[in-house]
Amino acid sequence: MSTVENVVLLGKGLLGSNVLPALVDAGFEVTILGRSENNKHGLPAGVNFGIVDYNSIDSLEAAFRGQDAIVSTVGMGAISGQKLIIDAAIKAGIKRFIPSDFGALTTDPNASHFPHHLWMIDIQKYLYAKADAGLIEYTILSIGAFTEFLGSDLLIDWPHKRAEIWGGGRALVSTTSLAATGKAVASALRNLDATRNRNVFVHEYAVSQEQYLDMAKKYAKPETRWSFVKIEYAETELDRRVGVLREQGDMASIFSFIKGTLLSEKYSSHYKHTDNSLVGLEEISEPEFEAKVANLCS
Repeated sequence: MSTVENVVLLGKGLLGSNVLPALVDAGFEVTILGRSENNKHGLPAGVNFGIVDYNSIDSLEAAFRGQDAIVSTVGMGAISGQKLIIDAAIKAGIKRFIPSDFGALTTDPNASHFPHHLWMIDIQKYLYAKADAGLIEYTILSIGAFTEFLGSDLLIDWPHKRAEIWGGGRALVSTTSLAATGKAVASALRNLDATRNRNVFVHEYAVSQEQYLDMAKKYAKPETRWSFVKIEYAETELDRRVGVLREQGDMASIFSFIKGTLLSEKYSSHYKHTDNSLVGLEEISEPEFEAKVANLCS
């Protein structure tokens, strides 16, 4: 297929704010869409801006005209709305769509029943059908856990100096920083043939709770007192947490369940084989990873 030069970025949150500079640095002509002029605030020079009605296929189609690719980084509450975005993209002749689907396990068939995955699975199926019909192409990037979140009660709770230790704490978790994720997105759009209609698995580093905790302790005050809760029976605890998730459905219960799925060793949270070479992403060394931990724990 021909190259991608004009890219629409949907979402200006934490991930979108890291994808944007990567797209700009890679030489793409980038357009950010928002509901009002207020969304234009803080955009770097050279980035285009357009107002769109996300509930109108006509408005979306008009905004997508003349663009080559769409990168979606919308939040969880807007995941299901990507169906309308896909339909508008097809009408506008978009070549490649990267959905907001960067989670560690969202494409793992064994995790397809997770309550917080259902919207993403629905979008995946919709996108696969459109791609199979030759109407659009896609790339789904699975990046593991975001490095920046590991100390926010994922591997450990750094602010409160505590942790839930699952099993022996030795389960490996693939992890990628927000900045590296942005670079992987940009590189996928520069390597269209190799990333066409596939799930691309990447990570910068694979770390265990035990290793992360050992690193974090180096940057805590000597008098710091840590507290630990040991999770002996992973399956029983996961069953309990999915029940809470179904009952409450809030971010706290989602995050608690995600933590369990990553650390229980029941699911593929460690990518033993990656597609880093397809997007030019290099794994980092242990000292380089520890430098990130030091920065997060400072």
